[in-house]
Amino acid sequence: MNQADAGIRQHIDLVLEAIAAQVVDTNRDPFDINVMHRTACDLIAFYERYWGLSDLSGYSRVIAGCADLAESLACTALMLRYKRQFDAAVSVLDIAYELAPTCLHYLTLKADILREKGAIDAARAVCEQVREIDPNLSELPLVLSQCDVGEQLGPFEEYYTLLQIAHRVRRPSVYLEIGVSSGKSLALAGAETVAIGIDPVTAVPGNLVFVSPENSPKLFRMTSDQFFESADPRAVMGQAYFDMAFIDGLHLFEQVLRDLINLEKYADPDSIVFIHDCLPVNAFIAERVRQSVFWIGDVWKIIPCLKEMRPDLEIVTFPAQPSGLALIRNFDPSSTVLERHFDSIVEHYRQTCLPDHREAVFNLLNVQATTETVFFTSKIALRYGTMETVRCCSETPRSTL
Repeated sequence: MNQADAGIRQHIDLVLEAIAAQVVDTNRDPFDINVMHRTACDLIAFYERYWGLSDLSGYSRVIAGCADLAESLACTALMLRYKRQFDAAVSVLDIAYELAPTCLHYLTLKADILREKGAIDAARAVCEQVREIDPNLSELPLVLSQCDVGEQLGPFEEYYTLLQIAHRVRRPSVYLEIGVSSGKSLALAGAETVAIGIDPVTAVPGNLVFVSPENSPKLFRMTSDQFFESADPRAVMGQAYFDMAFIDGLHLFEQVLRDLINLEKYADPDSIVFIHDCLPVNAFIAERVRQSVFWIGDVWKIIPCLKEMRPDLEIVTFPAQPSGLALIRNFDPSSTVLERHFDSIVEHYRQTCLPDHREAVFNLLNVQATTETVFFTSKIALRYGTMETVRCCSETPRSTL
């Protein structure tokens, strides 16, 4: 075990210990406890999937730390889910629910696993079972919305997988991320990268759930507007231009537009910007004002805006789970069109409505409706990579804990 892997093992231990200290509170809602266990299992699965660091003992610790048999079985189901043993996970959850029939979140978890397996009709049937018992259950709309995602976007990879491919193909010398949240996407950065994370809430050392085994990012606890106004991006990056950036901050069109304007000043034609949450499956989750648990705002408006105002840009949107991932490149740092017309652009696109039909949405948002990641990889490597970098994406993860 090398030093980096040992550091991650220690990080996982610390997170698991913090979660274990919280779930012992007998006054906590059973769903809250299960959510914390889901976070723990997601953490372990992340390092196994994206860094090749297998840690079955971590799952064992989570399962052993459960207060009752039903929750232990639910955590076992989570482990099986991440191992893609979906049928086994569903069977275990059936037993957990039989032991604790008041814990409806075991049923919604079962529905979500069925949805991930591709059995969307079966997932909806379980949701209807839950609705008959408690129509106001808070997590029910989220699971149903993910069923909508599965039906409309198809069996495409989640966006973290695409970002991981981009890191491995491009091996960016500078990666800049707006909107760090738990640190999950920032933790994909490798040793060769200067990683920069901007977030007004979570961009603090020691405050991230996910960290890279190879990279200690430069964190800025401020808004993206404050960063571009007060920091010296070139000094922070150590070079004139970034190689890759990811926008996943405030889910409003005008903020995404402002972030893109600011980023372009430090981009060149080889730079790539990814934008998350730009492919809504319905108009309800795409409104400016949040009305649902699953919500992505009106980020999607950036695509038709750029198509009209900046036809020189190359724009492709991929149907990545759960809400799309756009790839933009061919930037021109001398362009001032978007900045000069910012107010009128925002006013105009604020009135834009999402089309009713899937085909029209896909056409408006330049969606590449493929179920394979090969096209994504080729778009990354077409001008900047080699066949060797394309092949590296399918290599076996590097090590095990």
